[in-house]
Amino acid sequence: MRTDFAAKIEPYNTGCFASDVVFKGENITVTQEEYEDIIAKKDEFDPSDMHAYLVTVPKYMDGETRLGKKEHYQDIVNKVMACKACVSEDNVVPYLLGTIETFANTSEQLFEHHMAIRTAFKEVLSEYKDKLCSMPPKKKIIAAYAINRAIDMKVLLAEKYEALVDKLMD
Repeated sequence: MRTDFAAKIEPYNTGCFASDVVFKGENITVTQEEYEDIIAKKDEFDPSDMHAYLVTVPKYMDGETRLGKKEHYQDIVNKVMACKACVSEDNVVPYLLGTIETFANTSEQLFEHHMAIRTAFKEVLSEYKDKLCSMPPKKKIIAAYAINRAIDMKVLLAEKYEALVDKLMD
């Protein structure tokens, strides 16, 4: 398991949400107030805005899992899938990070939802993994973090993806 993400991203840490997630290495958590705000605005979601996806959907899932009653899980999965349809080479990295952070906050008790998010991550990674190594350094580090996190959570096989993480980190 790689643990040197914070040191690698330090030169690129611009204070954006993605680099903060990688730099701090903490789970995304929301307060009751933040969760209520997300619920109030959930219908305003634009699936083509990957920054909004990255900032909102993992928090939505955390709030729904810890504070809600898991009744909005299908809405969250729908958002993951809607964003998946908008993924391109330009925005694949925030999608991967947002999806694995959403997965990290998903209750395993709701197996179908858990598996849908897992599958979305794996499908997008499979489609774009060859293009990740040619991305700018900051994106490569964030992608490596997302992939490593997926390995740690047993979404991906270490034997198959650790070499990619190492390559992205070089």
